[in-house]
Amino acid sequence: MADNNATSNHLVQEKIRELTQAKEFIELYVSVINHDIFAPIKFINIIGDNLNPKNYSKSELLENFQLIINSTKRLELLCANLLELLNPNHEQCSAEPQKILLYQLTESIKNYFHIGFITKEIEFINNIDPKLEIIALENHLTIIITNLISNAIRFTQKGTIHVDCQFIKSELHFIISDTGKGINPEIKEQLNRKNFKIKHKNAIEHRSYGFGYNLIFKLLPQLQADIRIENNLPQGTKVILKLPNTIR
Repeated sequence: MADNNATSNHLVQEKIRELTQAKEFIELYVSVINHDIFAPIKFINIIGDNLNPKNYSKSELLENFQLIINSTKRLELLCANLLELLNPNHEQCSAEPQKILLYQLTESIKNYFHIGFITKEIEFINNIDPKLEIIALENHLTIIITNLISNAIRFTQKGTIHVDCQFIKSELHFIISDTGKGINPEIKEQLNRKNFKIKHKNAIEHRSYGFGYNLIFKLLPQLQADIRIENNLPQGTKVILKLPNTIR
């Protein structure tokens, strides 16, 4: 009888946990749709409706086009993240690790955000050895680094984003440092514990962190990787992606 009660209690608790996760999942997606999808689309439509060449100088037209491109890039990345999070098979990835030149991968991501660097006057410094080659799941690594660089761009204005690699014992540390406004200490602590969750009430303020990091946390185990967020003194944020040293 006691065993039956224990089993029943366990099932009830498991169901409560599932329902709680489902509620948080719904709140997250409502927030994303309201603030990260609907708002940029509305912004693009407003600019498009008023973008009459007769009313703007060439420099103003260029600035508006750059704003549109930045918004569409963010939407494209967000949609890619959504699809990856909704993919039920991403934890059973059948892809084989590949040889990756980290410098080239980082440069391709930099080029993807090219307009963002120009409009926000950000200098991007890639100090990775062009010959550095590792073995990893390329799609997973690309998604993670893309999201990390996107975050750095979002919170940096007229500053620098610096990318480098260091060997620490049996690990390769991929380091992204920016001179942006930094990160809230409470959020940084939650991210380092990998338990940061966007609540509907704080979605407007903190949505930029949680969604991309939720995906990153899901992909890290398949890379046998870890991540650490630190302050980049005197100003900004430093993110350390700890990868296994697979250099051949």
